[in-house]
Amino acid sequence: MSAKKSKLDLKDPAALLASGCERNIPVEIHKHTGSAAVPVARARMMCIDGERLYLDEPQTIGKPVQMGKNTAVDAFFSINNMLFTFTTTVASMKCKVRLNETKMLIGMALNLPKVIDQGQRRSRFRTSLAMQAPIKVTLHQASMDLNSAPIEAERYEGRLVDGSEGGLGVLLDFDRPRKFKMYDKWIVQFHLPSEPDLTVLGCELRQARTIREGETMKIGLMAMPWPTMRSMREQLLPLSRHLTAIERQLRQRVS
Repeated sequence: MSAKKSKLDLKDPAALLASGCERNIPVEIHKHTGSAAVPVARARMMCIDGERLYLDEPQTIGKPVQMGKNTAVDAFFSINNMLFTFTTTVASMKCKVRLNETKMLIGMALNLPKVIDQGQRRSRFRTSLAMQAPIKVTLHQASMDLNSAPIEAERYEGRLVDGSEGGLGVLLDFDRPRKFKMYDKWIVQFHLPSEPDLTVLGCELRQARTIREGETMKIGLMAMPWPTMRSMREQLLPLSRHLTAIERQLRQRVS
């Protein structure tokens, strides 16, 4: 499907989701919790009917999927390197999903959204820190529940290069190529120049790509509700203030 057709399909959410089902596109599901939306599961699009989008059984790492009927969620998926998002509610956490005339599986269902947006939500917009004073980041690998570190845990130092209210971009330099595993958990620490206290976050690895023949790697990390949702929000608040101040400065320069 071409990029042009994808944009046109925004006017017809069912058609866009049907295209995703044809490819069994992965979906990331974020559960609404108070004023935030927290990533809780991943699944694949299977099929749709006139009322519901059917997914295979939702998966998460290291903990049960905590959702139920009528839970409000944000869903994120990508087609042709374009991000799409929609907000809806859970129709069923356990239902039969028919793949063809002979095969069925157990999955979940979301109510069909009325609107699908393209691109990042404002709360996930990343602010570049490339032109700012370097911010040193230290990180070490943690267990899947983020409550312990393996004896052989990898430890690295890097630079914070972008950020959002829920995620970080970090550059790491190596003397030889390293491999990172998606969805591994990391404890991340950094000191913002405008804040007196150290920021400490439990994060999940979401992206990793090499630069300059493997000597540098850019990783994308998503903040997790560790050790609690409240503590995560408290740790993210200074970052949000810092990013807002940078955006304000950039707007003043171009105005």
